[in-house]
Amino acid sequence: MKAAGTVLVLLGGWGVWRQYTGALRRETALLRDLAAALSLLAGEIRWRRIPLPQGLGQLSGRKQAGPYFSRVCRMIESGYTLQNAWEKAFAEIPWPWASILCRMEWTGDSLQLQRSLLWTAERLGELEKDGSGALHRRSQLCAAAAASAAGLLVLILL
Repeated sequence: MKAAGTVLVLLGGWGVWRQYTGALRRETALLRDLAAALSLLAGEIRWRRIPLPQGLGQLSGRKQAGPYFSRVCRMIESGYTLQNAWEKAFAEIPWPWASILCRMEWTGDSLQLQRSLLWTAERLGELEKDGSGALHRRSQLCAAAAASAAGLLVLILL
């Protein structure tokens, strides 16, 4: 009976570690995809001269960031301004860096818009690079904490 309890506690610790590192990986993947999408949108506006709503619609198919762009497009179709739709869609991201996206300006000519898109993409790219190293460190810290807590519970059970 004690052996079964020990195994369950250790599996619980492993589950906590796995859930935490999965969340960190999803955050990093979303950052990477958003930075790439915004850079792509700036290029599409500059070189192909596509209208902004069409460019946002094309980004809706992206794996990580696509749902956010889809939400922006739906809000625009229902009568929101682009700025309001953008802020509402990206305010739902639970991580602190979402404020960078929410502050993005959607006014001005195409050159100013491209600069805004590229600046935001650069900031997100920098955060993703910093986050990749931090991901490994936080994953190790979480593994150590989960193993310590599980080990302490095993000692208490025995």
